[in-house]
This record gives sequence, structure tokens and C-alpha cells, in this order.
Amino acid sequence: VNPAPHLNVSRVTYIPTGETEALVGYTSLNTVSMTYTVVFSEAARRIGFRDISTPVVLSGSNIPIEVPVDAPKGAYTAGLYVNGGGCDSIYTFIIDISIPPNIVKHPVSPKGLCDGMSVLELSVEATGDGLTYQWYHNNTMIPGAQDSVYRTAYTNDLNGTYHVVIKSRSGVTVTSEPVEVESNTLMIERKWDDVLLIRNKDVLYTDYQWYKD
Repeated sequence: VNPAPHLNVSRVTYIPTGETEALVGYTSLNTVSMTYTVVFSEAARRIGFRDISTPVVLSGSNIPIEVPVDAPKGAYTAGLYVNGGGCDSIYTFIIDISIPPNIVKHPVSPKGLCDGMSVLELSVEATGDGLTYQWYHNNTMIPGAQDSVYRTAYTNDLNGTYHVVIKSRSGVTVTSEPVEVESNTLMIERKWDDVLLIRNKDVLYTDYQWYKD
């Protein structure tokens, strides 16, 4: 008696909208030659998925599935029918089509930062499905900085270049434009008896009050 074909098939395959092929991963626990067919659900057929009715020899580690052009976002179910040695096995898989990430507002440089007295806050706005975030400082990953907003107590050693990488559920990533962070406090650069030269590069402070004694 021949054993039934035994595969470990990826339950869900994620792809972004606009992708025309999905690769359904699997591993085989059999050495016998196997073939497969695919039957899609009615909902999948309605948007253009086509059954694979002619048996195809199973090889490699992925089953290529043609995705309809302009297929809308959604989760589409199919049955994978595998034949090997005269025995059949059936597996269910899902092709999840989701919107890839798109940054609509990049981080901007904060102003008015004072060493030990300010909060550094950077933010990004993006659209897409199942987004995750990771912030970087001078190209080094910041542990725990995994939200659309990065906020921390500011000190001068946090100066440098920041960016954020955004990933969607389908695995597509986008990277924000880099943003510079530096102290913007007033600084006395020269001092004479009755004259002060004060650096005010961002023009955040425009009023001065002198005191005697």
C-alpha cells in the first residue's frame, strides 16, 4: 500500500496589489513523484483566479499561482489536490493580497531641542495594510522604536541622522527620507564687556532682555 502524499504547505501567501504571481511555499515529506491541481473558491474565481485542472508535476519548493491583473485586496482561498503513487491528499491555502506601504508624510527635523530639557519626537505618516515600523539612528536600529512615532528624552548624544523603514503585511518595505537632529539652543559664541554674540541659527528666539546687576 502506497502512503498518501504528505506536504507541509504554507497556509497563507502574502503579496502586494499589482503582483501577478504568488509563490505558495511547501516542503515534501515524500520521495515518490507527485502531481497537483488547484481549485479556487467561487469568490476567487469571480475576480479572475483560474483553476489548474491539468495535473502539474510537483517540483522545487514553490507552487506558482497566476494572479489576475488588478486583483483587489482580499484573502482568496484555494484547494491544492496532490496525487502521488495513486493516492491523493488535499490542502487548503490562502492568497492574501494587500496594499503595499506608501509614505504620505516624511519625518521633519525638530526645532528648539535643549540638552536634558526636551523631548525628541519624530513621526511618519503612511498608508498600507498591516504596517510595521523600525526607526534607525545613524543607520543603527533603535531597539523598541517600532511605531509611527519615535519619542524619547533628548540629550545631545542623540544628534545625528534618523530614518524609518516601513513594512507591509506582504513584506514590501519603503524607507523614509533621512532627517537631521541637532541641538537648537541659543549659544553665546563671543563675549565682550558690553557685547554678546549669540548663535540663533533657527531664529526660534527673537526677543532679548538685558539686565543690570
